[in-house]
Amino acid sequence: MRLRFLIIVASVCASLLLVALIALSGVPKSQIPASAHNPPVYPNAYQINVEEAAHGASKVVTFETSDAPEAVCIYYKNTLAKDGWSDVQCHSGSRTYRADFEWVQTGVNGPTDIGYHLVLTAMAIQFGQTNVKLELTEFDPR
Repeated sequence: MRLRFLIIVASVCASLLLVALIALSGVPKSQIPASAHNPPVYPNAYQINVEEAAHGASKVVTFETSDAPEAVCIYYKNTLAKDGWSDVQCHSGSRTYRADFEWVQTGVNGPTDIGYHLVLTAMAIQFGQTNVKLELTEFDPR
């Protein structure tokens, strides 16, 4: 009688474990946002240039705008936050604003092997113009 009880308990435990494993394997990973492959274009950008590296997943976008470097930085901070990028502060120098953004795909066990890093550099130049450079790279956050 006791042996039969132990066999039933073991069967129930094994079934519950199997159900749990099946349920966990179906937990979706966070979706990679479009901004991880193509950073959003700044609304007042002109002379836009996009260079993609031949190796790895990296991209450099440059453009000019008549907006101030701070406005460009704030735009990217707010826009990328909507896609789940890390919330960072814009750091300013004498005429330059810089910001580092990061997005990491997550799964049931934490970060997966996919992450993106975006570096924004916006520098005021002459006649109220701003040069902007976005450097996008993929990395393994584990």
